[in-house]
Amino acid sequence: MAAVLDTSIVVIPVVLVWLGTGRLDVAHGKATFSPGWAGIIFLWLVAIAYWTVFEALSGATPGKRVMRIHVVSTRGEAVGWWRSAVRNVLRVVDQFMCVIVGPMFMAVTPRRQRVGDLAAGTEVRRKAKEVPQSSSL
Repeated sequence: MAAVLDTSIVVIPVVLVWLGTGRLDVAHGKATFSPGWAGIIFLWLVAIAYWTVFEALSGATPGKRVMRIHVVSTRGEAVGWWRSAVRNVLRVVDQFMCVIVGPMFMAVTPRRQRVGDLAAGTEVRRKAKEVPQSSSL
Protein backbone atom coordinates (compact mmCIF):
# COMPACT_ATOMS: atom_id res chain seq x y z
CA MET A 1 0.00 0.00 0.00
CA ALA A 2 2.88 2.36 0.79
CA ALA A 3 4.31 1.75 -2.69
CA VAL A 4 0.97 2.62 -4.30
CA LEU A 5 0.73 5.92 -2.40
CA ASP A 6 4.36 6.86 -3.08
CA THR A 7 4.12 5.91 -6.74
CA SER A 8 1.03 8.09 -7.09
CA ILE A 9 2.81 11.03 -5.46
CA VAL A 10 5.73 10.66 -7.88
CA VAL A 11 3.92 9.67 -11.05
CA ILE A 12 1.16 12.28 -11.30
CA PRO A 13 3.40 15.37 -11.61
CA VAL A 14 6.07 13.52 -13.56
CA VAL A 15 3.60 12.16 -16.11
CA LEU A 16 2.44 15.72 -16.78
CA VAL A 17 6.04 16.69 -17.59
CA TRP A 18 6.54 13.43 -19.48
CA LEU A 19 3.54 14.16 -21.66
CA GLY A 20 4.99 17.58 -22.36
CA THR A 21 8.27 16.09 -23.56
CA GLY A 22 6.62 13.69 -25.99
CA ARG A 23 5.50 14.18 -29.53
CA LEU A 24 2.33 13.26 -31.35
CA ASP A 25 2.88 11.45 -34.63
CA VAL A 26 0.08 11.19 -37.13
CA ALA A 27 0.89 8.68 -39.84
CA HIS A 28 -1.23 6.42 -41.98
CA GLY A 29 -4.39 7.72 -40.34
CA LYS A 30 -3.23 6.71 -36.83
CA ALA A 31 -2.20 9.02 -34.01
CA THR A 32 0.55 7.70 -31.74
CA PHE A 33 2.21 9.35 -28.77
CA SER A 34 5.91 8.88 -28.14
CA PRO A 35 7.17 10.34 -24.86
CA GLY A 36 10.79 9.99 -25.88
CA TRP A 37 13.77 8.93 -23.83
CA ALA A 38 14.00 12.29 -22.05
CA GLY A 39 10.62 11.69 -20.40
CA ILE A 40 11.47 8.14 -19.38
CA ILE A 41 14.83 9.15 -17.90
CA PHE A 42 13.24 12.12 -16.11
CA LEU A 43 10.56 9.87 -14.57
CA TRP A 44 13.16 7.38 -13.37
CA LEU A 45 15.44 10.08 -11.88
CA VAL A 46 12.61 11.84 -10.04
CA ALA A 47 11.31 8.56 -8.62
CA ILE A 48 14.75 7.43 -7.44
CA ALA A 49 15.44 10.86 -5.91
CA TYR A 50 12.06 10.85 -4.13
CA TRP A 51 12.62 7.50 -2.40
CA THR A 52 16.31 8.12 -1.73
CA VAL A 53 15.88 11.55 -0.13
CA PHE A 54 12.93 10.62 2.10
CA GLU A 55 14.48 7.34 3.25
CA ALA A 56 17.94 8.85 3.85
CA LEU A 57 16.58 11.77 5.86
CA SER A 58 13.83 10.10 7.88
CA GLY A 59 13.79 6.40 7.06
CA ALA A 60 10.33 6.64 5.52
CA THR A 61 8.55 8.10 2.53
CA PRO A 62 5.08 9.63 3.04
CA GLY A 63 3.53 6.31 1.98
CA LYS A 64 5.63 4.38 4.49
CA ARG A 65 4.68 6.83 7.24
CA VAL A 66 0.99 6.27 6.54
CA MET A 67 1.54 2.51 6.73
CA ARG A 68 3.72 2.88 9.87
CA ILE A 69 6.77 1.20 8.33
CA HIS A 70 10.32 2.44 7.83
CA VAL A 71 13.63 1.42 6.27
CA VAL A 72 16.59 0.59 8.49
CA SER A 73 19.89 -1.20 8.08
CA THR A 74 19.83 -4.88 8.96
CA ARG A 75 21.38 -3.82 12.29
CA GLY A 76 18.44 -1.51 12.97
CA GLU A 77 20.38 1.71 12.30
CA ALA A 78 19.39 4.65 10.09
CA VAL A 79 20.06 3.88 6.42
CA GLY A 80 21.85 7.08 5.43
CA TRP A 81 22.48 8.34 1.90
CA TRP A 82 24.60 5.50 0.50
CA ARG A 83 22.33 2.61 1.53
CA SER A 84 19.25 4.54 0.48
CA ALA A 85 20.72 5.30 -2.95
CA VAL A 86 21.81 1.68 -3.56
CA ARG A 87 18.44 0.35 -2.40
CA ASN A 88 16.50 2.68 -4.66
CA VAL A 89 18.66 2.60 -7.78
CA LEU A 90 18.10 -1.17 -7.75
CA ARG A 91 14.33 -0.67 -7.94
CA VAL A 92 14.82 -1.08 -11.69
CA VAL A 93 15.86 -4.69 -11.01
CA ASP A 94 13.06 -5.25 -8.49
CA GLN A 95 10.51 -3.99 -11.00
CA PHE A 96 11.86 -6.08 -13.87
CA MET A 97 9.34 -8.33 -15.60
CA CYS A 98 6.29 -6.32 -14.52
CA VAL A 99 7.22 -6.08 -10.85
CA ILE A 100 7.80 -9.81 -10.38
CA VAL A 101 11.43 -9.92 -9.27
CA GLY A 102 11.08 -7.79 -6.10
CA PRO A 103 8.05 -9.65 -4.70
CA MET A 104 9.66 -12.98 -5.63
CA PHE A 105 12.75 -12.13 -3.56
CA MET A 106 10.55 -10.85 -0.72
CA ALA A 107 8.71 -14.18 -0.69
CA VAL A 108 11.89 -16.25 -0.30
CA THR A 109 14.04 -14.13 2.04
CA PRO A 110 13.53 -14.38 5.81
CA ARG A 111 13.36 -10.59 6.27
CA ARG A 112 11.17 -10.10 3.17
CA GLN A 113 13.95 -8.16 1.40
CA ARG A 114 13.93 -7.25 -2.26
CA VAL A 115 17.10 -7.12 -4.38
CA GLY A 116 17.79 -3.50 -3.44
CA ASP A 117 17.53 -4.33 0.27
CA LEU A 118 19.91 -7.28 -0.04
CA ALA A 119 22.51 -5.18 -1.88
CA ALA A 120 22.20 -2.23 0.52
CA GLY A 121 21.96 -4.24 3.74
CA THR A 122 18.54 -2.79 4.56
CA GLU A 123 15.08 -4.01 5.46
CA VAL A 124 11.63 -2.57 5.98
CA ARG A 125 10.22 -2.85 9.50
CA ARG A 126 6.98 -1.96 11.23
CA LYS A 127 7.29 1.02 13.52
CA ALA A 128 6.67 0.22 17.14
CA LYS A 129 3.56 1.77 18.59
CA GLU A 130 4.38 4.71 20.76
CA VAL A 131 3.26 4.26 24.34
CA PRO A 132 1.98 7.49 25.86
CA GLN A 133 3.95 8.63 28.87
CA SER A 134 1.85 8.83 31.99
CA SER A 135 2.39 11.98 33.94
CA SER A 136 2.68 11.71 37.66
CA LEU A 137 1.00 14.44 39.61
